[in-house]
Amino acid sequence: MRYKTFRALVILGLLGTAGGSFYAFQQYQDQAKRQEDALRRVNEDLERYRQAQRQQEAPAAATASKHAAEATATPVAANAPTNLPAGFIALRPMDVEILAVAAANISGDKLKDAVKGRAWKVNLYRDAGESQVNRAKVDLDRDDKWDEKWTWKDGRITREVASNDDETYNWKFFLEKDGKAWLPR
Repeated sequence: MRYKTFRALVILGLLGTAGGSFYAFQQYQDQAKRQEDALRRVNEDLERYRQAQRQQEAPAAATASKHAAEATATPVAANAPTNLPAGFIALRPMDVEILAVAAANISGDKLKDAVKGRAWKVNLYRDAGESQVNRAKVDLDRDDKWDEKWTWKDGRITREVASNDDETYNWKFFLEKDGKAWLPR
C-alpha cells in the first residue's frame, strides 16, 4: 500500500470517528433537553396544583376560624375536597407528584427515586413492550420495604397498600376516572 493511500485512509477514519462522536453527542444533548423539558412541565403542573390547593385552603381557613365554635363532632381532612362522593379518598400531594412524573414517562426501563428530596421514595418502571410507565413502587419511610405498588393497566390505575409495612399488600384502591380521588375495593 502506498503511503498516500494509507494517509488518506487514516484521515478518513479519523474524520468518520469524529463525525460519529459528534452525532452521538448531539443525540445525548437532545435526550437531555427532552428530559429537562419533561421535568419542567412536571414542575409547572405541580406548582399549578399547589397554587390551586392554596387558593382552596385560604377561604376554608377563614371560614373555619369564623365558625370554630360551631364545629361538628365529625372531623374532616384539611386537604380533602368536600365534593367527593362517600367512600372516596382524596389524592395526597404525593400522589399528584407521582402521577405527574409518571405521565412525563421515563427514558429507560426503570427510574430509581424519581422524585428526589422527599421523605418518601418512588421507583418507576416501564416493562418490556410498554410505551409508558406501567408500574411504580413507593417506600413511604425509606426503609427499603415497599409500602405501595401502583399498576397502570387497561387505562386504570390500581394502588395496593401494605398497611403493616411488610410488603404484604392487603388494601386495594382504584383511581377514579377524573383522577381526583381513590376508590377503595
